[in-house]
Amino acid sequence: MTSLYDNNSTDTCEFAQPARVQTCETVMSQVTFQATSIRLGHTLLNGNQGLVVQLGTMCEAKACVTNINPDAGLPKPGVSFQQAVAATQTGSPDPAHAFVFIDGRWWAEF
Repeated sequence: MTSLYDNNSTDTCEFAQPARVQTCETVMSQVTFQATSIRLGHTLLNGNQGLVVQLGTMCEAKACVTNINPDAGLPKPGVSFQQAVAATQTGSPDPAHAFVFIDGRWWAEF
């Protein structure tokens, strides 16, 4: 995550699934990311998918979110794991990030 907030597209896009590297590079060239006091919250795994919560202040372009809740973005009662994953793909800052395990490696969902 450090490379994302350093706006280092080369290192950040190494975590993108191979088929999504070009999308990652396009996003990284168009949006500025910033963060302060970033650390990990809780994680949740479901088969080959995972959600990781970030704590701290994260900014994408000029939209910022501060998260102190280690469970923010993880499924709550009445919300499925897939709905929580889909919420990370909306384009707005979200404290949870989705990952998928393919061929022995965790990849970020972009």
